[in-house]
Amino acid sequence: RSRGTSDSSGDAAGPKKTAAMLTTAVSSRMLQAMAKAEGFHFEETLTGFKWLSNRALELESDGWDVIFAFEEAIGFMFPGTGVMDKDGIAAAAVFVEMLRHLRTESVMESE
Repeated sequence: RSRGTSDSSGDAAGPKKTAAMLTTAVSSRMLQAMAKAEGFHFEETLTGFKWLSNRALELESDGWDVIFAFEEAIGFMFPGTGVMDKDGIAAAAVFVEMLRHLRTESVMESE
């Protein structure tokens, strides 16, 4: 069904699990490499946002904090926006919010 890495334990009734991010089988392996380096949960689904969004909902119901999903066809999903599908407007808004935060913290975008 999916491949994943995780550094967290617990169940839905227990403490909130760590962040999770998703991508599809045809997408870049960059997110998987980041998960290994940074210690967040990673899973790969079949191609299509129906698979990404359904798996994100399942993970959230199990206590994971799904913060990002993407597909090679330049589709991005930020479940915290309430839109469980690819949404360029929501993705742009989250990206601009992140840039504002980084600039407030004096972190360069290239970092």
